[in-house]
Amino acid sequence: VQPQLKGAIPGDVHVSLITMEDKAKVVMEKVAVDMQLAKFLEKRKGQRARSHGNYLPALDALTELFVRHDSFNEKQLFVIFLSDGAPSDHNNLTCPHGVQVWQPDPHQLVSAGGKKQLRQCGGKAACRQILKANVQLDCLKRLDNLGDLLGRDRLHFHTVAFGSPDENYDTLRLMAKQLPRASFQKLGLSAGSLRTALTSLTSSLTSMRTEAASKMLTLRKEKQQVASGRDIAQYDVYTGPKFYSKRRWDLQLKKFIEVSLGEAVAGVATGDYTFAEGGERYVYYCTELSGSDKPVGTKLIAKESKFEEHLRHTVMYGVVLEDLKNQDSAFSYYARFCRVLAEAQSFAELFNRRLNDTRPEWSVHFLDSVLYTVWDDSDRYPSGLAYFTAELELEGKFTKWNNNGGNVRRSPPTSFPGHPNQNTSASSSLLLSAITEDEEGSGETDPSARDAIQVDDVPQAFSHFTHAVTNGKQLVCDVQGVWNSVDGFTLTDPAIHNKSSQSGTTRRKYGGTDKGLQGIRLFFSTHKCNAMCRRLGLEFPSNMG
Repeated sequence: VQPQLKGAIPGDVHVSLITMEDKAKVVMEKVAVDMQLAKFLEKRKGQRARSHGNYLPALDALTELFVRHDSFNEKQLFVIFLSDGAPSDHNNLTCPHGVQVWQPDPHQLVSAGGKKQLRQCGGKAACRQILKANVQLDCLKRLDNLGDLLGRDRLHFHTVAFGSPDENYDTLRLMAKQLPRASFQKLGLSAGSLRTALTSLTSSLTSMRTEAASKMLTLRKEKQQVASGRDIAQYDVYTGPKFYSKRRWDLQLKKFIEVSLGEAVAGVATGDYTFAEGGERYVYYCTELSGSDKPVGTKLIAKESKFEEHLRHTVMYGVVLEDLKNQDSAFSYYARFCRVLAEAQSFAELFNRRLNDTRPEWSVHFLDSVLYTVWDDSDRYPSGLAYFTAELELEGKFTKWNNNGGNVRRSPPTSFPGHPNQNTSASSSLLLSAITEDEEGSGETDPSARDAIQVDDVPQAFSHFTHAVTNGKQLVCDVQGVWNSVDGFTLTDPAIHNKSSQSGTTRRKYGGTDKGLQGIRLFFSTHKCNAMCRRLGLEFPSNMG
């Protein structure tokens, strides 16, 4: 801890401490690295082990802690797993013959050497070895699952054996082989060896922090005052020579195509200040303008990256190039955003056709996004060239049904208006309604036909559908927007996980929210197939490797 205090940015490193006992104990959870933490650990140096060192509860507590705090980000995770021996989980387990063969004989029998004899069963010594082997296998499975959930490329796992040289450390050694960024050290009982090991781990931790810092984007410091409303006097106006183009991403051509402005439209304007923000973008009020700088057309919102790196352009011989291959350029960033929306809409069209139903409340649609290119000579755009996307302003209660880290919205079921079980209380207006699935082509009903489809079911089934229809290669999530019984779901800002993308690196097809196979696994780690999944015949994937 103390070496990490040097040059640390407040809040950039957090530490949790779990002790391995009969039941794991979380001593501290996500505590910032500072002098208070160092003093706290100093006070604990005299404490001694009080019980068995059970690995499995500790690994479960570690998984729960990481999933709760770090399944939604790309932070690097560093674990030091320190033990003085093999796992003790087998002590209270029951063998296939129903006997706790690692417990003392209840008749207090003593061997010739003076040790208490253990309970016996039909399998004799073989049962004891089976229980130990099962515990070892469970440890490896838990660690493998942890890597799948969080991303093997960002989980650094280091096992340290600090105990008698005669102890069996095979489990610690094998655990270190489960992940690509892992190590095993066997130290004996020398304090000097432990000091050397921790020094080595400190160096690894420092290198990890340096690597992570080099990948971090720089948050912009402009335009973060909350907008007061749609006052055109507080807008940046882009008309005449300041307006360059309006374009839309074409999925077939795999490029932007020009979109003509309406006859009465001369340009576009965006609010000076944000009124909302997401994980990657600031959101501004937006409108197209007439020749007299009056708002025309429908209300729009504009979205612009929160990071300075996405204001930069590829420049050659003084000319700005719109280079899709340079993933760090502003143009490439906005192209990815528009492409993700366009691809999500193509999945929505497949989903709606698959439903083959005339009920509009089940339909899914993603907003059409356009890219505006304007000239802005303010100092926040290095080259003067600025991009932002715009889309229709959504009306209604905004809901996020799932995100790109496996979180799923779960609300109490409420009946669709007209259903016999309709909840007519005032509070029901705060909940999403339910839709009753009708049996097609028959007046008869059976239990499956009466399966009620909740509004919350549709977005989750849509995400599941995108995984199935791509044969497990992709999954659309971050499903968010508004719902009403006339238009169905109108959605925006999706994320797409691409199986071949590598989370935690720059090799991500759909940008920063693409968590690759890790993200797909996170979705299915919380997804429960619902009535809409069953209607579509979707099966829970048995293998996502």
